[in-house]
Amino acid sequence: MARPEDGERPAARRALGALAGAGLLCLALGTWLSFPHAAGRAPARAALRACLLDASASATRRAAGWERWARRALRAEALEARRRGEELALVVFGADVVRLFAPGSPGAFLARLDGAGEALDLRLEEGGERGSELARALEQIAPELVARERAPGTLRLLSQRTFTGRDPAAALARIAAEGASVEWLDPPAPTLADLALVALELPDAPQVGAPLAARVELVLEPGATPLDELSAPGVLTLELEVDSPAGRERRTLALAPPRGAAAPDGALRWTQRVDLGATADGTTFVRAHAGLRGPGALRDGDPNPENDARSAHCRAGQARLAAAIAAPSARPALARWLLGPGRFPGLQWAVIEPAALPALAGELDLFVTLDLPHTELPAGFVQAFVRAGGGWLSAGGWGLLPGWAARPEEKDDPPADLLPLRPIRPEGSERLVQFVVDGSGSMAGEPFERVRRALSELCASALASDRMELCFFTEALHPPLALTADSPAGRRRALQELLAARLPGGSTAVLYSLEQLAAARAGAALPGVAILLSDGIDERAFDVPARAAALHASLAASDTRLAVIAVGAEADLAFLRALVPPDGKLLLAGELGDLEQVFQREINLERVREGELAIVAADPDGLDLAPAAALLRAQLARPAAEWPPAQRALRCEARPGAAVLWRTPQGEPLLALQRVGAGLVATLASAPLAGWAPDWAGADDLLGPLLRTLARGPRGTSLRATLAGGRLVLAGVDPSWPARLRAHASGAAGADGAGGPLEEPLGEVDLLPPALGAGRDPRAHREGPAPAGLERHAGGIVRLSLSDPVGGTALGEVALAPAPPAEFAPDLRRLSAAAAAAPRGAPARAEGSTGRGGHPAAPGVLLAGLVLLTCAALGGLWREAASGFAPSRSKRG
Repeated sequence: MARPEDGERPAARRALGALAGAGLLCLALGTWLSFPHAAGRAPARAALRACLLDASASATRRAAGWERWARRALRAEALEARRRGEELALVVFGADVVRLFAPGSPGAFLARLDGAGEALDLRLEEGGERGSELARALEQIAPELVARERAPGTLRLLSQRTFTGRDPAAALARIAAEGASVEWLDPPAPTLADLALVALELPDAPQVGAPLAARVELVLEPGATPLDELSAPGVLTLELEVDSPAGRERRTLALAPPRGAAAPDGALRWTQRVDLGATADGTTFVRAHAGLRGPGALRDGDPNPENDARSAHCRAGQARLAAAIAAPSARPALARWLLGPGRFPGLQWAVIEPAALPALAGELDLFVTLDLPHTELPAGFVQAFVRAGGGWLSAGGWGLLPGWAARPEEKDDPPADLLPLRPIRPEGSERLVQFVVDGSGSMAGEPFERVRRALSELCASALASDRMELCFFTEALHPPLALTADSPAGRRRALQELLAARLPGGSTAVLYSLEQLAAARAGAALPGVAILLSDGIDERAFDVPARAAALHASLAASDTRLAVIAVGAEADLAFLRALVPPDGKLLLAGELGDLEQVFQREINLERVREGELAIVAADPDGLDLAPAAALLRAQLARPAAEWPPAQRALRCEARPGAAVLWRTPQGEPLLALQRVGAGLVATLASAPLAGWAPDWAGADDLLGPLLRTLARGPRGTSLRATLAGGRLVLAGVDPSWPARLRAHASGAAGADGAGGPLEEPLGEVDLLPPALGAGRDPRAHREGPAPAGLERHAGGIVRLSLSDPVGGTALGEVALAPAPPAEFAPDLRRLSAAAAAAPRGAPARAEGSTGRGGHPAAPGVLLAGLVLLTCAALGGLWREAASGFAPSRSKRG
């Protein structure tokens, strides 16, 4: 008798067979769809011939006739594109990447190449050629080259196969994998020679009096010039400038490359020792410049001046390095004060610009600023330098006031926040400063231009609370123009716009315009300062003495101070003197700098103490700051009654915690010290300047101890930083520092609105002791990959702040002299032979293909086939298990 389940088994077997068959069909279909197939229709757009032209310095500068070659090569590419029915695109690359011709007609490109329409300039702008950013150029053109709607395209690389920045090999491989053809066209070989100064090294820790020698590494790439011509006398030179406490020396050495030093690439590499004499007590600075003249060179030397110069320095003995910085008008006074022979033993002076301070990071012990606005100092460096133990003396006259806030609630500039003194605010919370400018025709030309320039530089001199107005007048007083910007930079911009829009013209009524001003000031709530700038040519004036007396009385009643400034060589001085108040005097505007100082004086008169100012010394025993007490005792070796007086001093007050050593007879501080971190800062409210305290320039017994006290912080180290092969290397590291150091890099980033230098962060990296050869102490060296930001930093000194990465303790600073851009390195990176060759093995797109491989549904179909086969297999196992795996019976059973 048949069992029920016996009838079900054939149906189950049929269902499982169907599942398995469907799975196999899906696998076969998915495999077929995975392969590229023609789309069945022609592409919507023609194929693209994309030309990438290397216009970098390494490709163009040393190859005579490069541009002629490039134009011929591009013409041939355009003609080939036209023959094949392709579109053409041109991208020129160096450090910049510029698309000169968007995908378009080869005929239109040929017309532009021949001069029709906009000129086709194959050169990059200055600075844009200082790199070979091939990877970025490939990324710009790749989307167009491998677009789905195009037929397979061709990438033509007119390049010497070198690159800077990211490696382009991966981008080339992706383009080839998309079906595009990649082909190279080599530019002409270099014909001009290039001499590169690769390295300049000095000993880590020389001893005073020991012989000092520099190690110079040079590379000569001869190009097409025979070596015999390059070895002729006077062709290759090395110019050295050595600056040390022993003096400054310049010399020129003849160079001759050794025979047999040529590398496989044809370059000659050699090192040369240069003896510099005995090591001086202090810091020795060496600057070297490699020169190439004569055969194989350009008229101005070799074609790559960027790799010709290097600098280095070393330190020996106990002399302290001090930098002196002054405003241009104060530099003669600075020289008389600090730079005389035998002045201030133990201090070595370097006169520099404010922006050069970071170049002395790690070496400097003290810097002195004279009559210099603090806004011109690099704030980041000053903060770090002082807190790490450096010294700073700020002295000055009128030039110190711009931007220097008088109260904590006013926004100080960061360097001024460190100083022990701040200026006293004049009486009253606000005032109105009015520039009353003669806009008549007699002021046209140089007089008005001088006024324009001086006014634009004056806005920073006023207090932040001052209201400022510009009032023009001709036959009458024009409505005042308010300068409402909050910052000095904003005021300057507003003033420049107003002055630029004004052209002198018309007749003048000086006295009548001032009477209108006095009437407008009657009953004013704010005190005022009115500064008249005029040549005084007023043909309509009458009854001048009586009207001037009434004018003065009216202005005095409104608490308005009038200053009269004569402008122009033809000024009517007699008339202008009649306008001066009884307690004032006529001010003459000569040179531009004189006019600025006159403005400074009139705006800041209430911030300055004038007269014979004797120095009142404090009691050393009453000073809590030990260095200040020791300094004052050294100064009092000469009785205070014999100290030279000051004629003028800034009216200041001491910050909390400051130690005041000198005061005026009125009790206002003249000299004060303050501890900031590990460093000392001092402010002199006067200076060795004419009209201020000129006799102080010879008072070495008073100012010498001050300078030496400020320079006695932790002594600068022999720490040095170099950048080589993408690695940051430190030498001369203090053995007591931890093995792992963290380096924070920052570099110059231009100037802020007030003209001061700014810094930008360039990244940070941890440095570790490297594996060194025998005889070198690994404790004195650290090494690590260079921060990423250094590659994009556009020149200038980089400052490295070193710290303990565990505790965050600041350890020191060092300047990193920038290496030449990678574009000018003798070992410029080059694509490997495999990467530079046209990639092979990638599936090429068939004509009419959509590209990008097989059908997008292929993965789904393959997955469905695998699922169906799996279900069929599991179903078979389940059926067998359900039957109990019973043995089949024989017919005989």
